[in-house]
Amino acid sequence: MTNPSDGATDGAKPEYPAKADYEQYLRRLPKVELHCHVEGTLRPATVVELAAKHKIALPTTEVDEIYRYSTIYEFLEIYAAVNSTVIDREDFARIAYETLQDGVELGNLKYREMFFNPTLHTARGIPMATVIDGLIDGAKAAETDFGVSCAFIADVYRRTRRRWRGRWSRRYSRTAGRS
Repeated sequence: MTNPSDGATDGAKPEYPAKADYEQYLRRLPKVELHCHVEGTLRPATVVELAAKHKIALPTTEVDEIYRYSTIYEFLEIYAAVNSTVIDREDFARIAYETLQDGVELGNLKYREMFFNPTLHTARGIPMATVIDGLIDGAKAAETDFGVSCAFIADVYRRTRRRWRGRWSRRYSRTAGRS
């Protein structure tokens, strides 16, 4: 080793700390996500549990098979089935919380802008306030527990009639954050 006082070496190579595993390094870097759809982030186990809670039949209850598909048509069927399991305010809070928890634990997420589509839920008779307030409840709990912050962006399908889009937009601005 080099003697700092005289610059002499004893012939041994200097020892450096082991290099961090590159994957772990990337996971530890703080993350910001600017485009994430909450409806696409449900944990398979959560889907199965919510389906049982609400007595909804799924194509399978095998957690490892929930998201298995081969075609876009199968994907759309699964997507509809998965979303049909999210019904009450607690369900929406759970999915928001879990997706933020996963982001923090798997990749050091610090901030996310998360889309949600009210048309997927209000078309099934779920009140707008249930959707929005539940998502906000989950995001607030995740911020308290994990220090991650989240903003929501309402994403309404273009095929939705114009008068409904405006109505949802006005209602969203009135109901956001209401307990």
